[in-house]
Amino acid sequence: MISFPIKVYFRAVRLLLLFIVLAAVFAAFFTTGTALLQIGIFKMTQEGLAVAGRMAARLPLILFSALILTFTTTPLSLTAGLERLFTPLQKFGAPVPELAMMMAIAIRFIPVMLSEAETTLQAQQSRGADLYTGSLVKRGKNLLPLLLPLFIGAFRRSEELADAMEARGYRSDVSRTTFRLLRYGAKDIAVIAAFLLFLILITAYRWFL
Repeated sequence: MISFPIKVYFRAVRLLLLFIVLAAVFAAFFTTGTALLQIGIFKMTQEGLAVAGRMAARLPLILFSALILTFTTTPLSLTAGLERLFTPLQKFGAPVPELAMMMAIAIRFIPVMLSEAETTLQAQQSRGADLYTGSLVKRGKNLLPLLLPLFIGAFRRSEELADAMEARGYRSDVSRTTFRLLRYGAKDIAVIAAFLLFLILITAYRWFL
């Protein structure tokens, strides 16, 4: 478990709040139904307000929960937990360990690719590339030359990773042990029960009320 300052969380939440507000406004004005308010060609409807209210209640729950999870859980712990959760699917032939490995590698590659993109951007600027002036379309065209070296760098790093895994004797056709064994405890069972109860209540409210 990772602790983080609450200011960091609210700094990340600001963009999510803007997204939620924009989504609610679009739902309120672009849903057909009984008009309540009209501003030019835009019309706020009663059905749109209902949709906006549901979105304003659901989106924060989903986004903020995911944000807290990613803020407090390391990528390795997250992939290990998902692998442990989906282990029963191996009885049906699902390649759960391979999928968990792919997820862990993909998460680890995100900062690597960001660093590669920053290096490529600085290299292009040192050669006189103008990436921040002109219209939006012009700046987009100026960024296109960055894609080829970025993809080449990504393939090069992936080949280096594959060679390193082969050198360490990694094989996908054999079972592997884990350094840290995950077991369900009382807190895990309580959280799962709480989420199941919440899911049942939401489903009952959705279909019977």
